[in-house]
Amino acid sequence: MSTPAERLFRRQLAAATDAAGRLDLARLQELVIGAYAETDRDRRRGDQAARLMAAELEEVNEALERSVADLQAQNLRFAVALDNMANGLALFSREGRLVVCNGRQREMLGLAEAEAGCSFAAFLRASPFLDARLAGERLRLAEAGTRGEILQTLLNGRDVRFMVCRTADGGFLTTCEDVTERNRAAARITYLAYHDTLTDLPNRALLRERLEAALAAGRCSVLCLDLDGFKGVNDTLGHGMGDALLRAVAERLRHQIRSGDTLARLGGDEFAVVLAAGQAEAARIAGRMVGAIGAQFEIEGQIVNVSTSIGIATAPADGTTPEDLLRHADIALYSAKAAGRDCYRAFEEAMRAVVEARRTVENEIRTALAEGQFELHYQPQVSVLTGRITGFEALVRWNHPVRGMVPPGSFIPVAEETGLIVPLGTWVLREACRQAAGWPGAPRVSVNVSVVQLRSGGVVKAVAEALGESGLEPGRLELEVTETVMLDDTTATLGALRAVRSLGVLVAMDDFGTGYSSLNSLHNFAFDRIKIDRSFVADLASGEKALAIVRAVIGLGRSLGVPVTAEGVETPAQLERLRAERCDDVQGYLYSRPVPAAAARRMLEEAGGRVAA
Repeated sequence: MSTPAERLFRRQLAAATDAAGRLDLARLQELVIGAYAETDRDRRRGDQAARLMAAELEEVNEALERSVADLQAQNLRFAVALDNMANGLALFSREGRLVVCNGRQREMLGLAEAEAGCSFAAFLRASPFLDARLAGERLRLAEAGTRGEILQTLLNGRDVRFMVCRTADGGFLTTCEDVTERNRAAARITYLAYHDTLTDLPNRALLRERLEAALAAGRCSVLCLDLDGFKGVNDTLGHGMGDALLRAVAERLRHQIRSGDTLARLGGDEFAVVLAAGQAEAARIAGRMVGAIGAQFEIEGQIVNVSTSIGIATAPADGTTPEDLLRHADIALYSAKAAGRDCYRAFEEAMRAVVEARRTVENEIRTALAEGQFELHYQPQVSVLTGRITGFEALVRWNHPVRGMVPPGSFIPVAEETGLIVPLGTWVLREACRQAAGWPGAPRVSVNVSVVQLRSGGVVKAVAEALGESGLEPGRLELEVTETVMLDDTTATLGALRAVRSLGVLVAMDDFGTGYSSLNSLHNFAFDRIKIDRSFVADLASGEKALAIVRAVIGLGRSLGVPVTAEGVETPAQLERLRAERCDDVQGYLYSRPVPAAAARRMLEEAGGRVAA
């Protein structure tokens, strides 16, 4: 069998041989060369085709590699996204076999690994956080064949929302969301809506709910209480100390109530208690509370003294609604304060009129302050030795537009109970300094300061501002305080009085001898003047005991180098007795009743501006 080349050569020989059988070598050469040329062209075309095919194949391969790389990158991104989802996810085939499970799902179920192809039941059984009941709930939801969700608390205490939905190929997708923190936040918000953040006690809203429940259950009592002296602690020692005191008070009150009773903080220093008890038991508990709060507190290394006043209202006698009981307990609380504080009172119908009258006075005092209805009258203090005026005591008077002059005894106690004595006292200070600054002879002016003002913590500032605004020399201003002020809170009171003294202002002890610790007060603070109470002066003519007391006080003042003023001098006999005992100054109707500022000025002008030193 010949090869293609041999057959080609034979055809070329035949083509180059003529009819006579002669071989045309030139023709043969031409044919051979042409054949080689054709073969070379075919080879080049083949090479070109091979090169083109190789290039196309390389492009296809490169495109395929890029697609594979893109798919790998996409799969990686999907895997990263899947494992970093906030929620757990697991996909199951139509046969119920696991296809994919992300890391969050494994974490929420406590699984190190999740075996692909395992059944849903085996998948659930592998979790240490699911018991048979929890796993069964999930199985039934998945087998229902519909979209659904359930909320479960797993064995590790986490709250999880489990959801199932069907896929297009007949499988199902499960997702798990951990809602623990959200539930805790919601629970905290709900808790805060019904509790006081400072003391962790129920607030007014929860108290009302508990009170409604107690009324529905039968007989109950309500206690309303607040702290006597709390504002002074807050103002002088700071709000941080005040907050600490309120927490300590709440803790003491907790120990006085029984299981099932409700202690609530209503705001500020106000508390309330709902008791499943009648009036007698409520009174016993209130008494224990008064004693518990009256014992001294040690707050951040400091001794703090406060007391509490409590009002009691009992259903059904005092009301059958929360509003009635709270209102009547508040009226009883007001009565406890009027009775001297540091005590409790049960509601009585007669209290209502008294309280309403006092509240009317309170509102009218506010109006009087705003409208300038108050004015100052002055009673002169006279030297026993020379008969000259040494100073004046400023006394506030209320010129009511309807009732005329209102007696101080009708409004001063209300002002003190409500705290309105603070702005009223500040006005008195400023007005007394302003008027006295222009008096001839430069006599001193005395202004009374109550315990409530000292508790407020603003007395020193008020005095400094009054002196600064009026230009009155500090040595011409004298503050009068009673012994009860010294008994209230010695540390805070002494601090305020010493601060006032540092301004150059004088401090006198008023009503000396009527308290329980007169001598102790003199020992604790070096007063600039002692004023003998009018009750001793009134009994001078008929009582040896009163004379002995007056004599002792004058002698004590002389020994201490402190001048003594006797109040309430109304007769020449009283004056002569005081002169014989060498009392320094006197004050009373014998010389003058309290008079308006203009009349006081005329007294000084008529004396030619001469004032006893």
